Amino acid sequence: MAAESRSWRRGLFRIHAWIGLQFGFLLFAVCFTGTLAVLSAELTWLADPQLRAGGQAPADSAPLSWQRLHDVVAAAHPQAAILYLHAPEGPRSVARAVIAYGPQDYRWVPVDVTQGYAVRDHRSSFGLQSFLRILHKQFYLVPAVIGIHGTLIVGALGLPLLLAVFTGLVSVKRWWRAMRQVRRGRSARLFWSDLHRFAGLWAALVTLLLALTGLWYFAETILERSGLLHEDGPRVRLSAAVMEQRPALLPPSDLNRAALVAQAAWPGLRLTQLALPVRGDDALVFTGPAEAWLVRDRANKILIDPFAYTVLQAQHGEDLPAGQRWIETADPLHFGSFAGLGSKLV
Repeated sequence: MAAESRSWRRGLFRIHAWIGLQFGFLLFAVCFTGTLAVLSAELTWLADPQLRAGGQAPADSAPLSWQRLHDVVAAAHPQAAILYLHAPEGPRSVARAVIAYGPQDYRWVPVDVTQGYAVRDHRSSFGLQSFLRILHKQFYLVPAVIGIHGTLIVGALGLPLLLAVFTGLVSVKRWWRAMRQVRRGRSARLFWSDLHRFAGLWAALVTLLLALTGLWYFAETILERSGLLHEDGPRVRLSAAVMEQRPALLPPSDLNRAALVAQAAWPGLRLTQLALPVRGDDALVFTGPAEAWLVRDRANKILIDPFAYTVLQAQHGEDLPAGQRWIETADPLHFGSFAGLGSKLV
């Protein structure tokens, strides 16, 4: 029995070593670019002084004025359509607006709310953060060039990573000892072998999580491209009956009033993004973190009628069906964003 156990472990170890030799470079590239992608927002903030607030808002300062944020951007870019408004992500960050000058011309406009809502120079919506995320997600392999989406390649690498975790864990004898043992001063080979086991065992849970969510992105891409999955779901629009009761010329929406209605209807929702109507029958859509744990901010949304200022719909992340809840949970797990910078660094 002992001989069979040793032979079995030896076979798994050979598979583990083969995976490392065949896929090690690719997996390293995915993990390295993934590390940069996880910290892309922080790296962008450090690299671009225009995204850093000139001061720090006091704790007792007034809440963000969505209307003023909209108005200063509209005044600076009268020919552009304002699509989204983003509240500052932290006390030293600026607010942002996403504007469009054309179907393919999207730009970010930073606004420093600590300096009297000062509008700063706009920049392309494709910046360092977008570059790092697309590099990790698909290695810039796009269907228009090679006929296949790069996510299918990167996501499929979750399978050898998963097998590497399984074979590595099972082939290690007395793993509890290997988790606290790195022998030094005897030989370089023994030191690196111990360090490999030590690091691999302690990182196994995170690695397993990355492998499983990576495989999910592979499956999600296939489902979306085949029309079996629609991540965003249908957009809620105002009914024809409601539209018929409105005057031909509508006054501009009062965004602060809409925010107050949304906050009163859902006190637990922290408003961090506002999607503005692009059609006459669109609603104002506020999103942000709320009571649900381990979901993207967009899982929590409340839709406000921009004319009557009534709540059209409230989507609570904790009430989503299991399938949709998983879609909203995969990103926080994969990127480690569920507990701030600490979980990201892990």
